[in-house]
Amino acid sequence: MKAYHNAIKISESSSDYENKISAFNNVIGFCSNDMHCLNDNSRKRDMILYWTYNNLGDIFLEFATKKNQKNFYANAIENYQRALNFSRNKKEKLDTLKRLSQLYNQSGDINNFYTVQDTIIEADDVEKKREAFENLSEKSEETASKIYFLEKALDYIRYEKVSAFRRCENTVRICEKLRSLYAKNKDYGNLARIEELRSNTLLLMH
Repeated sequence: MKAYHNAIKISESSSDYENKISAFNNVIGFCSNDMHCLNDNSRKRDMILYWTYNNLGDIFLEFATKKNQKNFYANAIENYQRALNFSRNKKEKLDTLKRLSQLYNQSGDINNFYTVQDTIIEADDVEKKREAFENLSEKSEETASKIYFLEKALDYIRYEKVSAFRRCENTVRICEKLRSLYAKNKDYGNLARIEELRSNTLLLMH
């Protein structure tokens, strides 16, 4: 803990990225060379390493952004992924995943951005997933991604804590979006499936 607090002080007082990185690497090095820390499977050790790797990821991401050092995105990703290994609960895992999501979006790695967003939404409360997946589909520019997220949104409508009529409305709206996308792709099998679901839902509403 003392090594970590020292790293924080150096990071906050120094404007030199190498000093910041070195300070947090010292925390990792201390644990690697100290048998008590190395063999300690306590939550305290995991907490310190989780914080340390997240801080390193943040530093590399800031460095990549401000200094236009694109190769440092890889260093940030590596440290965020290591932080995930030491996350102790859902909140910590989601916090790091959101950092990774921001990084992928910022660096233009759209495929990994959507992969991480998918993971984040799946970890959220089940009644929130329909809206989240539908919103993610709206942000996507690729037809395949739009379809993928809309189909997932469709699957989670039944878990929403709303009236039956509202669930029907959500179903029809998503079906109409999917109908256009499947027609565009000339995917007539899925087009027929979605049109049948839309028609049956409209009958329930009236």
